[in-house]
Amino acid sequence: MRAWRELWQDQRGQTTTEYMLVIALLVCQVVLAYYLLAPALQGGLRGLAQRIIENKP
Repeated sequence: MRAWRELWQDQRGQTTTEYMLVIALLVCQVVLAYYLLAPALQGGLRGLAQRIIENKP
């Protein structure tokens, strides 16, 4: 029982794990944002490029 208590209270290495989880969460959010926003951004940029090409002097 004492070994379990010591293992439970041991917090060495916890900060590295927490940093890895935070970084993984941020990466997931960036990928999700890209997945959701990429089509809208591509359409907007295509429209902008088309207007620039049409308005050439």
